[in-house]
Amino acid sequence: MTIILLPVYNEEENIGKLLERFEALKFFKNGLKIVLVNDGSKDRSKDVIETFALRLPILLVNHPVNKGVTEAIKTGLNEVSKFLKDDDLVITMDSDNTHDPASIINVMDKFDEGYDIINGSRYCKGGSMVGVPLYRLFFSYSCKFLLTRVFPIDGILDYSIFYRGYRGRLIRKAIELYGDNLFQTKGFVGIPELLIKMSRLGGRTIEIPLVVRYDIKLGGSKMKVANTVKHYLDMIWLLKRQKL
Repeated sequence: MTIILLPVYNEEENIGKLLERFEALKFFKNGLKIVLVNDGSKDRSKDVIETFALRLPILLVNHPVNKGVTEAIKTGLNEVSKFLKDDDLVITMDSDNTHDPASIINVMDKFDEGYDIINGSRYCKGGSMVGVPLYRLFFSYSCKFLLTRVFPIDGILDYSIFYRGYRGRLIRKAIELYGDNLFQTKGFVGIPELLIKMSRLGGRTIEIPLVVRYDIKLGGSKMKVANTVKHYLDMIWLLKRQKL
């Protein structure tokens, strides 16, 4: 089974467009589950998702209040773990319509080749960012420069992207090993933290090119750069002192 995990916060302008793109995919008619964690959205995101749940295999989990993207991912993984099998494929994506669901076929191909972590990359050949604000571009490249040196992972350049595929066996192992400490950071820094911790479990990793379309996203970014920088520094301090 292929399981798509989407954290959602105030994405009424984008989540419907993304789910429409899933609906158009013919190769997902069987063996697909879309798990959406509505992280206390104050707009109509929940209503939009419930409309699509009538015709797509959607599991919706609701946070009564906003807890942040890391807590949403944690909730989603815990929910997925209830029915996850070792050779299921779990794909995490953004819910703002910047990732093309059609590119999931590339993740599935690498999964079938035996890879355990398939990482979308804006930095490998064929990957790019379209319409990204300059400050986000600078921040993204700074994260790449820092994390590839502090936490090198063979073949991985893009740590802060949420578009990834994980083998079910690896997720089950991570939850069993780390428990409540699978995420020890806050905000968007949970995304590289998860990659770093998963990579320590011995699975095969590979990157595939990803084109991120910020130009078709509606609404502004929810990332607060100053807080995120602090969280990155906290994560580096924590993980450098932590053994598997």
